[in-house]
Amino acid sequence: MKNPMKLVLPILLAAVITLVVSACGSMSPTPTPGPAETPEPTETLQTEYKSGSLRLHIPEEYADLITVTTGENPLFSVTEIASQEAAKSRNPNDWEGAGWLFSISRISEEDLHKLLCQDMSGQRAIGRDDSGYVYLAETPTDVRLERSGEFTQEDMNQWTALTEWVGRAVDDFAVRNGLTKCSYGNSELDILLAQIAWGGETGFSLTGLAHGSVTDQGGLSIPFAEQILTSTGGFLHSDRTTAPDGEYLILTGPGENTYFRFYSGENGQFVLAHNGDFEWFLRSADGTDAAQLVTQWYEALSSKYADKLQAAADDVLAEYAALTNDALKDFDESAHPELPWYTAVIANPVRNNLYFGWYDFDTNGTSELVIAAGDEDHKQPMALYAFDGKKMVYLCKEHPLGERSSLTYFKDGLFAVQSSGGAATGCISLWRIAADGYSTEIINTVNYEYKDESTVVYTQESENASAEGFHIADYLTGFSVPIEYTLFATKCADF
Repeated sequence: MKNPMKLVLPILLAAVITLVVSACGSMSPTPTPGPAETPEPTETLQTEYKSGSLRLHIPEEYADLITVTTGENPLFSVTEIASQEAAKSRNPNDWEGAGWLFSISRISEEDLHKLLCQDMSGQRAIGRDDSGYVYLAETPTDVRLERSGEFTQEDMNQWTALTEWVGRAVDDFAVRNGLTKCSYGNSELDILLAQIAWGGETGFSLTGLAHGSVTDQGGLSIPFAEQILTSTGGFLHSDRTTAPDGEYLILTGPGENTYFRFYSGENGQFVLAHNGDFEWFLRSADGTDAAQLVTQWYEALSSKYADKLQAAADDVLAEYAALTNDALKDFDESAHPELPWYTAVIANPVRNNLYFGWYDFDTNGTSELVIAAGDEDHKQPMALYAFDGKKMVYLCKEHPLGERSSLTYFKDGLFAVQSSGGAATGCISLWRIAADGYSTEIINTVNYEYKDESTVVYTQESENASAEGFHIADYLTGFSVPIEYTLFATKCADF
């Protein structure tokens, strides 16, 4: 007697998976099938099954090949009889799921929102009824074909015909029962947007040239994320391989390595998805200009962003303004982690007054806050802050400024911090503000020593690979950018 067996054939598996109606939520660039076009009801002779007032029609040619069960949920479940019987004969106590082709269920809008916030492989929303219920088509994500003996060509042909029919059966059900068509994607981007719209997700940011990086302000993002989800029909994997030219906006997810780049203009339907070492392209399912919708979202957040920037800067300035002579005597740096000690006790020769000013060092549209010390004739930059969307971030942690170190040279978007080790020695660190707008990247660090009036020796300490060919000596003749300073604390302290 031949042993019972289950089909595990790559060629059949590939054929079935391409016909299974599912929406993949994987972070790898695997193509996701789009929603099928809704056909007119077939005119051929049908067998009808009912669940309440709902109807499911089965073509006569398949009536003897499948069994249909009805219930409250799922409303209908369709299974191939031959596979079911083979599984029962193999194990009478463990045959559930064998031969399953598809099911149709009904859920609330709220439950749909919860599903859209996660991977919905094997599930697809196919329509709504007049009561607001949403109908799902559910299909297996593996092959359920079984036989008691070896598979024949007839078995394979029958299974292939049934799996090909599933998509038509689901769409026919939606039409015959008067459902209003709805379409949602379940790509990596769709899942993030759903989490923002309905899952309470706030750990994301939008970044562009106009205003830098902005974050959510009290749920303002919810209607925008929902509009993008519903108006685009979701996002599908695209066969595009090269990035479009022009500007773009970046939606960054809560994970550090996950972001989506929306291209503007005529390429507004395309999105570059990035996760770790993988990059691939998505497109809006119906060709909608998704970038235009994201731009509206970005501008709405940015209008709130400006107010928060000013409030965050005011908090920092208040800390510096409080640095009177008496306050510095008992200054507790642990109580003010945002105010570095080397700024609190700024260099004696230049500490007369404190000034502040604004300058967009990284040209991302959001100016950095500069704190300087000195007098009307000489103002020495002593601290630099950038806005991360919530608070001001001190940018000089890796390059301490203070008595023997200051922000000196500004050139080509790079900034040099010169630290003196004495009359003849010192160090110059070249750095820049990173792409996120609120952290720094070291480019090059060089020690110098004057041997005599005409001889200076430079010793390379470290160099970022991106700075290949750079000579720090070139920046000794650099220049300081013009910054308009405002005096905000007079005669803070005398030493």
